[in-house]
Amino acid sequence: MLIFYHSINNFNNLKIQFWLQYISNLLYCFRTPQLDSEMIISYTVQQSRTWIYIFNNIFLSTSQIFLLNIFVRRRINCEPISYIIKKKEFWSCVFRISKYVLIPRKETEFLVQEILKRINMYDSVLDLGCGSGCISLSIAHERPYCNIIGIDSSLKSITLSKKNAKYLNINNVYFFYSNWFSAIKRKFNIIVSNPPYIHEQEIVYMNKDCMFEPCGALISRNHGFSDIEHIIKYAYIFLFNQGFLIIEHGWKQKEMVNFLFKKYNFFDVMSYFDFNGYYRITLGKKVY
Repeated sequence: MLIFYHSINNFNNLKIQFWLQYISNLLYCFRTPQLDSEMIISYTVQQSRTWIYIFNNIFLSTSQIFLLNIFVRRRINCEPISYIIKKKEFWSCVFRISKYVLIPRKETEFLVQEILKRINMYDSVLDLGCGSGCISLSIAHERPYCNIIGIDSSLKSITLSKKNAKYLNINNVYFFYSNWFSAIKRKFNIIVSNPPYIHEQEIVYMNKDCMFEPCGALISRNHGFSDIEHIIKYAYIFLFNQGFLIIEHGWKQKEMVNFLFKKYNFFDVMSYFDFNGYYRITLGKKVY
């Protein structure tokens, strides 16, 4: 499907208000065509969404129309809007995003919410598989006196997380490379993770936009439980007594995740709903 059926020149002398409606119509098959249209135009002109409505009688330049064409084509091909505009809002902060990390999801805010209910002023937190740093930095934003470490097995993720920390002016998070616990030498009050948990055979049922996200951050062996079990098994070693492990998982995985927590000696195991009413988060406490 093409965005422009004629030469770009035929679209000169058209105002932002035209483009808002035109692109929204092109994206009619997506869940939020109007919002997508606003975000793409906002990114193209490097102005806020409020600005493009206030100044919707401004004409776009030929170079802006050219960029618009590229961005809309990408969206029509189901590329997530966050990868196109290179940012995503999460927990009231705006994070820079790249194709090398998962896009922060609304469901993961429940993970942050449950941590904040349990964290004390000077607690230490380990974020396993930090990606863009959204979990670590959101906790740090709310608890500036806590000591937080984010690790990832992707150097590109670590680089992006550090950029987000600098961009958000957050100084109590430290990011470095580690393949799960491989480089960890200390204990923590809380360990949190949103690990890969999708069975490889479930790929065919996933939304098309998920195909653009890094497979290594989505797919896990052993029916989606390989990374979850590894984390639960070894987290016990790296937690202080009375410390918590909190994990995000698939909405059908609650029973197995609960079993694994108990298998590896965690107490007070509890699971929590996301905003869709699915069990999405499970936590357990280390007690000895």
